[in-house]
Amino acid sequence: MKNIIKVLKAGPMLLLQDSGRRGFEEYGVSISGAADTEAYNVSNRLVFNNENDTVLEIFYGDVSLKFYGDNVIAISGGDLGAEINSIKCPLNMSFFVPDGSVLKFHYPLNGVRSYLAISGGIETKKILGSRSMHVTSGIAGHKVKSGDILPIGLNNKFKSGFTIKNYKRDLDFGINNIGVVLGQQVDKFSSEMIERFFKDKYILSDKSDRQGLRLNGNKIFTINNDHDIISDPVIHGSIQIPGSGYPIILMPDTQTTGGYPKIGNIGKIYLDVLAQLKAGDEIIFFPISPKKSREEYIIRRSLIYQSKIFRDIKLDDYMVNGKDIMIGMNDNIIFTENHAFLFNLL
Repeated sequence: MKNIIKVLKAGPMLLLQDSGRRGFEEYGVSISGAADTEAYNVSNRLVFNNENDTVLEIFYGDVSLKFYGDNVIAISGGDLGAEINSIKCPLNMSFFVPDGSVLKFHYPLNGVRSYLAISGGIETKKILGSRSMHVTSGIAGHKVKSGDILPIGLNNKFKSGFTIKNYKRDLDFGINNIGVVLGQQVDKFSSEMIERFFKDKYILSDKSDRQGLRLNGNKIFTINNDHDIISDPVIHGSIQIPGSGYPIILMPDTQTTGGYPKIGNIGKIYLDVLAQLKAGDEIIFFPISPKKSREEYIIRRSLIYQSKIFRDIKLDDYMVNGKDIMIGMNDNIIFTENHAFLFNLL
């Protein structure tokens, strides 16, 4: 019998996501997929999954999951105060979850989206080649609900306690510098408006979601104040300027075409930063070339997939209150036998 997860509490938005539903854009089907692809890739690699295996995307926490069967999991992305059996979970490290354990995500401490990968991946039915949930259309489901049962694929050999060498990520956001490649309709904007776009600070609106991030700040207008164009393709990261003048950054659940001029496209690695922002966070755009954007992406991806995966845990027996206790430690955390880590170092 395969292991399963029972969703005790689904929170505001609990989604199944993989690398997306590609090849159907001409039919108006969104790609979807993980909003923070870096966290998605890190969590999958730490449990030795395939690159396209399905994970849980947890938005803002308030989620409880019960595991049936022994599993190895990893959590990456935002810190939502995750605890397993009331013990705080490490981020960016694989750890063992015994049968009957309850994993809870409480509320955002840093970032807003956590990614939970389970060894073997989640194996619900694929729709058009993907398990990614598109919230608006309901393709593959609008979202995961309380009471749902999620089957887990065949586990890889249990290996826990792994981290990626030299991998670090800072989610203590201040003003976020976001790289932008100038876009298809940039000629519709005056040099003064382009300068304003890159000079002024924008604030993320509370009217943002997986389809688009709406920004507040100084308005940007076209040369002739005509913000309607013949609809053409848009992608995750396109920056539309509607008639209101306030930029909209399209996110993974974006439609496939749009009728507003696009001043630019977000550089690949900065999409992951945007996925972790909340309403009220501040953004300043800066221009980058397509070549620079690609180079930054290759460097970041190489860190995840070419760096060594290793265990930096040291285990020792200690006498505590007259009892022999196994304690593990690395540079960041001290583990005991009742910690989420549980020393399942197979």
